[in-house]
Amino acid sequence: MSPASMLVRLHDVAFPLLVAAADWCSVDREPTYGFLLKDQEPLQIQGGEGAGSSVSVAYVHPRLPAASAGLRLADQLISVNERTVRGIRAEEVSQWIRRMTIARIQPLQLEVARGGSRQIVHLWAVPACQFSVQLLESNQINGIADGKHVGVTAGAMRFVRSDDELAWLLAHEIAHNLLNHSQNVRLHAMLNAFLGATTGASPEASV
Repeated sequence: MSPASMLVRLHDVAFPLLVAAADWCSVDREPTYGFLLKDQEPLQIQGGEGAGSSVSVAYVHPRLPAASAGLRLADQLISVNERTVRGIRAEEVSQWIRRMTIARIQPLQLEVARGGSRQIVHLWAVPACQFSVQLLESNQINGIADGKHVGVTAGAMRFVRSDDELAWLLAHEIAHNLLNHSQNVRLHAMLNAFLGATTGASPEASV
C-alpha cells in the first residue's frame, strides 16, 4: 500500500470518529466540512480571466458535508465567500475557512474551477474534535497521541486488516487526547521523535 493510499484510508476512517467524538471535545472542538486542501499549480478556466486558484481539494470524505454539497477531488478554489484565494497558500485559506465557520458564517460558499468551468458549492459544517491526524513513516506498529495530534505509523496501517481494526486504533488514540494523557513526558518525546523523522506526514490542511 502506497503512502498516498494509506492517507486516504486513514482520513476515511478518522473523520467520522472525530465527528462522533465531538460531544466529548468540549474544549478541543471545531466545525468541519470533511475535506482537505493542498497547494497546486493554477488551472486555466473559461472566460478569458486567466488562472484559477493555486489551492486545490486534496481529499473529500464521501459521507460528510463537503461531498454532500458536491465538492470533488481536484477542484481548484477560486474564492471563499466571494473572497479570492488566488496566490494564497492552502494553510492560510484553511485558516480563513475556520475563522468564518467559527463565526457561524453559514453556509460556506466556495467557487471552484472544474473541467475548465466554474462551479459554486454551499457547505454546512458539523462539529468534530480538533485533532490533526497524521501518517508517520515508521515500520513500527504503533499509534501515538499528544493532546492535539493523532499519529498512526505506516507499519500499523499495513498491519491492521480491516477498517474496523483501524477505527479501534484511532479511537484509542483519540481517547488518550480526550483524557489528557498527553501530559506524559515520554509520550511527547515519542511523538516528537516520530514527527521529526517522518516523510509520510500529510501536507494537506483540513477543514
